[in-house]
Amino acid sequence: MMRFNKYSPKKGFTLIEAVVTTFIMVLVIATAISGYLFMERSNAQQLVETQIDTEMDLATARLNHELRLTSLTEAVYYPEGGPRYTAISFPLRRSTNYVFNAEGSLPWDTTVIYHFKKDDREETGQLIRTEISPRETLTLEKRKEQLAAIAENGNWNNATTRVLLENITEWEIFKEGNSYDAYAEFDQLDEEETLGTFLVDPGENTLKLKITGKNSKSTGYKVGLDTLLLSASGYPREAEQQQASGTPSPLLETVTAGTWSGYRQLTFPANSADQEMEVVFYNDRFEDTNFDLPMASHSNTTVGVLDHSFSPPDLALRLKGNTTNWTAKGQIFTDAENYNDVFTLPGSPVRCWDDLGGSVFRVILTDIGTEYSGAGCRIAFSASALGDLSISGAVIDEAVPPVSSLMHTAGSPKILTFNNFGSITIPAGETVFSDFADFPIEIGKYYAVTFRIDRTRNRPKLMLGDPARTNSFFISQTELPGTDHSPLTIQQWAGSGYTVFAVPFIAAVELMHTTYPKTGTYISPPINTAENKPAFEKIEWTEYVPNGTGIKVFARTSDRADMPSSSWKQITGSGGEKKTKVNPPLLFERYLQYKVELTSGDKGINTPKLRDIAFQWPGETRPVDIGGNLVKGPDYGQFTAELNGQPIPAPIRINIETKADLFFFGANRKEFKRKSSIRITPRN
Repeated sequence: MMRFNKYSPKKGFTLIEAVVTTFIMVLVIATAISGYLFMERSNAQQLVETQIDTEMDLATARLNHELRLTSLTEAVYYPEGGPRYTAISFPLRRSTNYVFNAEGSLPWDTTVIYHFKKDDREETGQLIRTEISPRETLTLEKRKEQLAAIAENGNWNNATTRVLLENITEWEIFKEGNSYDAYAEFDQLDEEETLGTFLVDPGENTLKLKITGKNSKSTGYKVGLDTLLLSASGYPREAEQQQASGTPSPLLETVTAGTWSGYRQLTFPANSADQEMEVVFYNDRFEDTNFDLPMASHSNTTVGVLDHSFSPPDLALRLKGNTTNWTAKGQIFTDAENYNDVFTLPGSPVRCWDDLGGSVFRVILTDIGTEYSGAGCRIAFSASALGDLSISGAVIDEAVPPVSSLMHTAGSPKILTFNNFGSITIPAGETVFSDFADFPIEIGKYYAVTFRIDRTRNRPKLMLGDPARTNSFFISQTELPGTDHSPLTIQQWAGSGYTVFAVPFIAAVELMHTTYPKTGTYISPPINTAENKPAFEKIEWTEYVPNGTGIKVFARTSDRADMPSSSWKQITGSGGEKKTKVNPPLLFERYLQYKVELTSGDKGINTPKLRDIAFQWPGETRPVDIGGNLVKGPDYGQFTAELNGQPIPAPIRINIETKADLFFFGANRKEFKRKSSIRITPRN
């Protein structure tokens, strides 16, 4: 018999499966390569950007440093005629061993030249620094020849050169001059402007602003100053607080709109060219007139708010408060009266109005809307528009949460009076405040106002809140004889034998007004005097202290900004409103900090006010950036500045732009550019 073997083909990939598998593998490899290339491109791009940023930062830092140490009166520029220059030559002093020459100037020993060399084959060039040391004694004309030779050919005896920056696409030098144009379409504050850098002497100095003309679009010649930078310690001063004179007379103007510091400015109302204003200031001095320094801390005090009791209005440090502290509207989100007089009381279907006469209410004031602590308070009660309200007794006490049928008070009730009487009748639709009560209010606590309604005039204003929330409790007149006022002072009504109803509305109590708190504190941040051992010679401040109130001033110093182990020393000054303390004791370190404690009078009705405070010490002669926040507007003019009779050196501006190319796999090219503009005023 013939036998046949059964054939079983082996399993394997079909052609279609092989093609699909190969395609997927190609996709995976392509994705991996694409991701790798993207990552490499990102890394290369970041490296180029970092390199171009670093090179630009190093070059501009060197320019800044060297130009600030020179004198622009000794500088020369190339090419002549301007206004754009490509090279500058200026002197420097390398040696620290020197004496001033007969004219009081530094004996320069080095010449430094920055110039631009363009590559004829490219669109870019190089920034080259050339140094000639020792500096040659040359006339001005020879100095110009020297600069032209180096700028054009790069050659000079005893010169060393170095390329500071490659691939420069823009290099421009401008002499800006020290004339300031204050014209603008509308009144506005300019950014903090540096008029120049000058040596400021100890004691009094005089800044003179001289009108030179006006922009063709301007309608006037005015000058406006908001703040001034006048001290090596670097803290701005309010321009209007400085001693200013001129013809016509400078004015102090209040500015309620915009971002003016202290809401005021010093204005010189000039009406023609050649008019001058002088501002006398002291070096070195710290002044605080706004009490809004960054990192200052304050408790129960108000800062940055205009006080209209001064004429003109001014900022002052005072206690915070003496205003509405709580409203029924803030608690239940409405102050509208609900005229539905058929409220169904718990367990009783009778009319609400008929049941309120002779009853006692306890209204709970939660901390919703509470903003101010106060040494005292008063409560406003409101009658319904439908009838008069007679209150025969009222008290206020602290309430103990949570708000529930078990709500009770702390047990220190204060009787509320009305024109010194314990009862009052409020006409329909009107609101009446109680007298101020000597009862302190603290932020975040709950309070309870308990009052009894007369049987005959029983129309309190009813303000309905969330129906599911308890806002008031009351004991019905059916529980109380006509002379029973004991629930006013009972701490816990639950368990007292009375039937207590919890209701969602607020009855009659509409406002709480708190007085000023008993005490308030302001602590300045540490102030860097920029002197290692300043000998403080005077502290002065302006205070307004009504009877019963008080102000205490404290100060401390340290050689460290964190003020370690520095104890406060109270400063007592002599004089009336303007207090002065000469040679304050034990203040001699670099960092200064001051503290003010304010106390209110009887019931907190009055507050003391500190209008300004200043610390003064004899500073050293040193370079100071003179400037500040200047005002611009449609009727402002042009002016120059002098310090102590000497023109403030004019600044220069340098624009630099450099680029770098990133080539990726030959065909792809990406260009990166970095531009910088520096404005420098030499100190000498």
